[in-house]
Amino acid sequence: MYEVVDVVIDTATSGRSFTGRSIGRIIEEVAAGTASVIVVWKWSRWGRDLVESLLHLAELERTGGRLESATEPGGAAPTTGGFSRNDMLALAQHESERIGDSWKDAKRHMVLRRGLPPVGGARLGYTYEAGRRTYCIDPVAGPALRSAYERYVAGSSMHALTLWMRTLGVVTTRGNPMSEGSLKASMDSGFAAGLIRLNEPEKLLNEDELTAHGAVPGEALFLPGVHRHDGVLTRSWEPLIDVQLFHSYRDARSRRSATRPSAPNSRQALTGLVRCAGCRRVMGFRPDRNRWVCTNSTTKAGAPCPVRVTLDGDEALDLMRNWLDSRLATTSALEALMRRKLERASAAASIEAITHSLERHERRVADLHSLAAGGQIPSGALAPEVQEVLTRVKRTRTALSQAQQRVQESGIQDNERFRMLRENLERGDSTVNSDLQPLISAVWAYPFRDDPRVIVQESWESDERIPRARKPDTDFSEGRTCLRCRTWKPAEQFYRRRRGRTLLAQCIPCRADMARERKERIAAEA
Repeated sequence: MYEVVDVVIDTATSGRSFTGRSIGRIIEEVAAGTASVIVVWKWSRWGRDLVESLLHLAELERTGGRLESATEPGGAAPTTGGFSRNDMLALAQHESERIGDSWKDAKRHMVLRRGLPPVGGARLGYTYEAGRRTYCIDPVAGPALRSAYERYVAGSSMHALTLWMRTLGVVTTRGNPMSEGSLKASMDSGFAAGLIRLNEPEKLLNEDELTAHGAVPGEALFLPGVHRHDGVLTRSWEPLIDVQLFHSYRDARSRRSATRPSAPNSRQALTGLVRCAGCRRVMGFRPDRNRWVCTNSTTKAGAPCPVRVTLDGDEALDLMRNWLDSRLATTSALEALMRRKLERASAAASIEAITHSLERHERRVADLHSLAAGGQIPSGALAPEVQEVLTRVKRTRTALSQAQQRVQESGIQDNERFRMLRENLERGDSTVNSDLQPLISAVWAYPFRDDPRVIVQESWESDERIPRARKPDTDFSEGRTCLRCRTWKPAEQFYRRRRGRTLLAQCIPCRADMARERKERIAAEA
């Protein structure tokens, strides 16, 4: 008799993958001593992938646990029981693969023969007849979706389009109020342009078909929604927009996703860019004082900002003018530097990803060899697994070379772009903020005593060279900022108050100037 500790039901997940299932949590409970035996209804409930099932089973046995089936034999005896259990697991994988192949053939038929998405169902902008799997343009949602593409390319945001859709009464395919995520997914699918999007085309198409359609590893593939009828290619549904508009939409989406959001119709060119070097947060602009002010009373750790920097608005604009002027003279050198840094960063990230992938696959192959040496897996089962690893590595390296090629072909804006920015800045054009976002990561402001007062961090530079601002000397033991000349000076250049050791607010030269001006004013009045 067993005492039931917990009942786990994984009905919403597939047995072909252990990702997202409760097997790992159950093994951890066995390792902690909460349970000692796991009972499944059938061996197929443990998993429908023989390799993954045996790997997790070996991990369970290393913790001292045991797996049993309530309705099928196997697992009790170490020899015959284990052999029967492995046969049942292999049979479960075979049945799963047979069903999967049937679904794959059905999806291939839908895409390649009938020119329809692999998964049926309603689509935004169309009415759907499930029995015949036909799509007709919705008289209300169709024109609205077409206009949404045009508005987005013209500059409207996805949030504004969502609100506009709600005012028109357009709902999602499930009848719910339109949401930004649902609208974005519908527009990204390309269905309105007569295209079929395959997020993982390698699961549906073979190598020759992937090459013929120009598939890029790791990216979605768009196929035309056409089928052959009486020997003539015919569209499977009427598109709402042309393919060129859809590509313009995708280009706009990629540009906006790579750029930080800027303030719409910002009156200040540096809105969202000026940051306090003490707490690293964005500073706010005070129009009444014409100053950028650190308004953060607390940091992420809960403590107040130790510096609370301020920066004059005219000083910030002069800095930006000087920065643009310097880039106008060194754009060619800057372009070469940026390209090299982007190539190095892209290659390093890709190489690091490839290294982690190779290490993971090598550990997997080692586990497979150990299982094969123990007789738990036939040696012939190793070849497909190793071949899959080599195929993934080949595709990853191909993606790396293509990414490096794209980086080499890209560069920053030429002199004309910087010249236009300089002219727009002088005119006070509201588009300067959005044009500066791709070029500048931040404008770091420091207290008066620091030199330089401001550091411009360009978008291709790292954060390593940006130091934090020093904490203020509250007792003025080292010095302070003169309130007249607005310059930080050491304590030796200040007089001290008669009572206490606090420094006066003006330095000695400034107090001398003040005294001379006072004498001249008195003499003029006399």
